[in-house]
Amino acid sequence: MHPVRAALFAAALAGASALAVSATAAPTDPHADSKFLVNNAHAKGVHVLPGLQYKILKSGPATGAHPTRKDDIKVRYEGRLVDGKVFDSSYKDGDGTVTFQLGRLIPGWIIGVQLMRPGDEWEFYIPAEMAYGEKGAGNGVIPPNATLIFKLELVSATPHVEPAAPAK
Repeated sequence: MHPVRAALFAAALAGASALAVSATAAPTDPHADSKFLVNNAHAKGVHVLPGLQYKILKSGPATGAHPTRKDDIKVRYEGRLVDGKVFDSSYKDGDGTVTFQLGRLIPGWIIGVQLMRPGDEWEFYIPAEMAYGEKGAGNGVIPPNATLIFKLELVSATPHVEPAAPAK
């Protein structure tokens, strides 16, 4: 499993919003990331919320239900840094979908995905404080203080069901 996908799954399982990385991860230049976000906020089609920016690439049916934090979401996504380096992509695997419990992911995903409907494809621009912060993630793949860009397609959202406890 790719280190970043493993980090996302670990966050989902542990309910964490920040993960430790190896000591070899070099921090990103916070000034470059801040400058990217300032400039991006004025780009055509970019919507700005407190702490999160997004761009609608494709809209699904307007009748679809918005997911809640408690839902399991099935998505296709690609994550990259502001320098364009792709750190993970679900598109490489099978049908390209992965399922996560939304409320256990990074804050930028939790906020942004709840605005979407199934069939929507958006691009999120997530500052470090709404992603993995000073620690980074994925065994150094995502450096500390990195702004993340995710192209994300929401395939479906379903109520989360806890697995049944094993019978004794």
